[in-house]
Amino acid sequence: MPIRAMVSMLAALSMFACSGADTQTDDGDALAGPCVHRYDDEVLHIDEAYGASSGVRIDEVQLSQFSIDAVPISAAEVFAQRGSGLELDGELLRCTLPCSMGVMSGQRQFVASADAYMDTSQRFNASYASFVGGCPSSNADGSHVSISLE
Repeated sequence: MPIRAMVSMLAALSMFACSGADTQTDDGDALAGPCVHRYDDEVLHIDEAYGASSGVRIDEVQLSQFSIDAVPISAAEVFAQRGSGLELDGELLRCTLPCSMGVMSGQRQFVASADAYMDTSQRFNASYASFVGGCPSSNADGSHVSISLE
């Protein structure tokens, strides 16, 4: 078989192998290829915040000084990841509860604050409860937490 015919056949086969139902989401969005990993949920959900001594529910908290597995990460980097209920405000994130953030599992640490409350360090092990293998694979059911402020 001539080289030109072989190259044409390989090109046609590679285009066929990378097309089809596995390369599109339910919404019709194209994916990178037939075998990708999806995050169907954020890894950390802050469901509620309250005053530690008063028990009063807090509707909005400011989050700052982030780290994942002891590696510092800026508020802008956290905001750039997947999330909901968050607003970037300089070096902090405003979280209108409930809010959620990120896709990377690991030990998450940050400082939470609100009007009339002190800055309070928070630490959570954020992980997914659900993993589905195959092509495509996916994670879902991130950690849900409540935070308290002093």
